[in-house]
Amino acid sequence: MNWVFTGITGSALLAIAGGLAACVLLLYVLRVRRRRIEVPFSTLWKKVLEERQATSLWERFKRVLSLLLHLLILALLVLAIADPRRAGELEDERAVVLIVDTSASMLALDERGGRTRMERAIDEARNTLRALSPRDSVMLVAMDGQLQPLTPFTREHDVVETRIRELAATATAANPVEALRFATESLVGRAGGEIVLVSDGAFNTDEIAAAELQIPSNVDVVHIPIGGDSENVAITAFNVRRYPSNRTNYEIFVELRSYVDTAIEVELTIYGDDDRVVDFQRIPLGPLAVEERVYSDLPAAGDHLRAELEIVAGDAADTFAVDNTAYALMPRKRPVRVLLVSDGNLYLEGPFLLNESVETDILASADYRYAPGRDPSEAYDLTIFDGVTPAVAESGNYMYFNPSGDFSPWEIRGEYEDPIIDKIRSSHPLTRWIYGMRAVNISRASRFAMESEDTAIASSVRGAPLIVARETDRSRSIGVAFSLAESDMPLRVLFPLFLLNTIDWFTQDDASLLESFRSGETWFVPIADRSIDRVRVTAPDGREFDAQANNGMAVFYGQQTGYYQVEAGDERFEIAGNLADSAESDVSAKRNLRIGDAELRSEFESSGRVGRYDPWVWLLLAATGLLVFEWISWNRRLTV
Repeated sequence: MNWVFTGITGSALLAIAGGLAACVLLLYVLRVRRRRIEVPFSTLWKKVLEERQATSLWERFKRVLSLLLHLLILALLVLAIADPRRAGELEDERAVVLIVDTSASMLALDERGGRTRMERAIDEARNTLRALSPRDSVMLVAMDGQLQPLTPFTREHDVVETRIRELAATATAANPVEALRFATESLVGRAGGEIVLVSDGAFNTDEIAAAELQIPSNVDVVHIPIGGDSENVAITAFNVRRYPSNRTNYEIFVELRSYVDTAIEVELTIYGDDDRVVDFQRIPLGPLAVEERVYSDLPAAGDHLRAELEIVAGDAADTFAVDNTAYALMPRKRPVRVLLVSDGNLYLEGPFLLNESVETDILASADYRYAPGRDPSEAYDLTIFDGVTPAVAESGNYMYFNPSGDFSPWEIRGEYEDPIIDKIRSSHPLTRWIYGMRAVNISRASRFAMESEDTAIASSVRGAPLIVARETDRSRSIGVAFSLAESDMPLRVLFPLFLLNTIDWFTQDDASLLESFRSGETWFVPIADRSIDRVRVTAPDGREFDAQANNGMAVFYGQQTGYYQVEAGDERFEIAGNLADSAESDVSAKRNLRIGDAELRSEFESSGRVGRYDPWVWLLLAATGLLVFEWISWNRRLTV
């Protein structure tokens, strides 16, 4: 069988060997000369000189032997660098993508000795690594809400094992489809590719089975199962919201879910600041039941709320504690700032001036003048234009009543008389709790030209949009195609509610909890100062990091549960993160996974060459042995 050099090319090998051999020869030519010392002559010295002449041939041979020994050591070292292998062995090398599940379900305590699944997964990943040949390359990938390649393809297995030991589960849901797709793409062009998934399979297996994943025929996928059939109860929702009509009042919503096949009883306790008990209940849950509770009349609890759940009766043991605690914060009472650009309209001013949660400033249309570096709307959450359409900044929140002119966000293609509202997008936040919009009388309306970013909220019988919402990366806009003075909309009960929904939509407050977010997602956190482009975030575990902000919104990824502290300029506030994932709380492990019609193997085959050293190792050992022999021979005066 032919041998090939995999470390360096043959030409480079000859160049290195020739250069080093020349250096060794040069050192022997320039050997150290003996110092001449004159001594008195005697018969003894004459006899020594005679013996020296008799052994001169052996002396020459010893010097040549020493030179050959050094050249042989040099040759062994150069060959070790070249990494010689049999050509057939190269075809047996494998490229392995080792995916380790680090999602929340891996914190379940159902392994022997009270260990978590994560601890068992680390052991299995290390065993997989030991089953590889030194010639096999491996890439380590952590799989949770975000895919994290922790190493490139490498034969340095010690480095990979160090990263495996550092793995830790996060409070996020797994994303197996993206992990397998990434692994498949990473193995393109590599012979002998394999994917090893170390996971409990506690995710939507139907999603993997139905995923459009093209696994090449030369790639094997192995699933090493972790965990067992665990039982669990979870808090899958814990929200606090202020009432839209009165933002000084609030209510709490809690959703409990049982993943137990038998009836149980749980204890739900809600704590406020300083661990003060706000509410305590024992709640019976049927098999696999879902229970929703709303608390509307709770005593003052402070800013922080925490819910804790525990099984107190029934034949069940809760092995997953991450979803037994949920966190919430009272929504901030920061008032919404509105700039009303109008020359006088009591119907429009009234709903804002009577709302204590809204700070309204009124500006005459002639005084609203935008210029680069001077934006009258910069300090406001919403600017409303009553029958005027001036130039505005590219970013911001704007509402237009009967826009027209060159600066209108919508192209006006004529107008029509007496339009009748026919179609209403009832699922949109702008129409929440609104009834009777079809009865609104309108004498005249403009005809808007719709664009791709537009959503028709209300349309006429002929399909012409009368109320349009536009949302882009930098701004939000609402266009009302008619003037309030040419309709009876301000006289109807729905008008103040429509304006309130408008404020909620612009501030992204849909009456749910602004201060609570779901872990494993990218969070968009409102901040007061729109000019800030960076905020400082402190995670529940004390880790600090910077997050980007744009147009009054801080953006970062949350992977822990608990309270986060956000510093945005002079503003300081907290938000809460919860798992709140019913699929991830179903921690029952799954052993047989499928991708399409293919079932994943559950055993990883050893390379069969583990423990056998490569030729370069033997060459290095031989060179070391010759160096030891050379040292002994030199001290024994055998080669000098």
